[in-house]
Amino acid sequence: MAQDTIVDVKQAVASAQDYLLSLFPTHSRVELEEVEPSADGGWRITFSYERDDPDPLGIRRIMVEQGRDFRLYKVVTVDASGNPQSVKIR
Repeated sequence: MAQDTIVDVKQAVASAQDYLLSLFPTHSRVELEEVEPSADGGWRITFSYERDDPDPLGIRRIMVEQGRDFRLYKVVTVDASGNPQSVKIR
């Protein structure tokens, strides 16, 4: 994308999700959680997903039964031109 082009929220989310999946390809069931504009015209986009790691002891099931969330949350920062800049755990 050109540096002087400002992306809309849908383009920013698509770019952020592609970036997240390129860095963490083994995770599936990615869900959009939050989108907020940043002061510089970019976006902070929060995604969640479940771990795809093996769970032979059933710890996830136990945690869910106790009302605990077993999803991971990542915040992808996208600049105003639509280029992902960072991924952080939330």
